Amino acid sequence: MNVETEKEPEYKFERFIVKCEKCNETLIIPKENLNGIARECLEIARKNGFSPLRQIEDPEDKKWYLATAITGIHSEASEMYEALRENSIDRMAKEGIDVLIRTLEFLSNLKGVDIEKELKTKIEINKNRPFLHGKIL
Repeated sequence: MNVETEKEPEYKFERFIVKCEKCNETLIIPKENLNGIARECLEIARKNGFSPLRQIEDPEDKKWYLATAITGIHSEASEMYEALRENSIDRMAKEGIDVLIRTLEFLSNLKGVDIEKELKTKIEINKNRPFLHGKIL
């Protein structure tokens, strides 16, 4: 495999470009961890007029904003479901990425959350859960 480092102009994070010599596929792997990618998603959202949570002082307004952000994640998931109903794999993938981006933006807004650490912890918890989490259905 051939590995090179490249900095893409539209992204702030560096990434590895890995080309498989056998199948000629290209993989793009960010050098930064998930927290860095999440911060990048949040920066883009703020630049585009979204995600003003840090500027909101009133706790009730913050709750309202967080609730709105959760509905945005749900909206993207609904669009992914619509793509499934249309049998559009490409659109489903794009909407799935939108779900991921919105979720990362949301988690970046939560003060003191280490997304990568929490993800790894949750994966370990899930590894040790029983089949179907011990439920019949």
